[in-house]
Amino acid sequence: MSYSSQRPVKEFRALGGGTVTASVWRNESEKDGPILVSYSIRVQKRYFDRGTNTWNDSEYYFPEDLPKLRLVIEKAYEYTRLRERDPQAMEPVAPGTPGDVDLEAGAPAEGT
Repeated sequence: MSYSSQRPVKEFRALGGGTVTASVWRNESEKDGPILVSYSIRVQKRYFDRGTNTWNDSEYYFPEDLPKLRLVIEKAYEYTRLRERDPQAMEPVAPGTPGDVDLEAGAPAEGT
């Protein structure tokens, strides 16, 4: 199985108190001739550590992160299912593209 690019085809972020992200990756594999396309979703939480002045990843979620986690997972699932019949429509995107959701404000994040 190979990745069609080094970037996900789409990212969904829920902002506020750290960033919960679901990244959609397109995977291609060849089996008996035709190229088969499948998708995988990576979920992560990023937070800023003021003690070290760095951004870090975490595998742990606080209870208040769970609505954000649910939102980005649902959006990623919806994105893959709606494009399932037209896999060519899914092109790699740069981070920070539309799909960011600011849960604190209940609206798309600024710039999206």
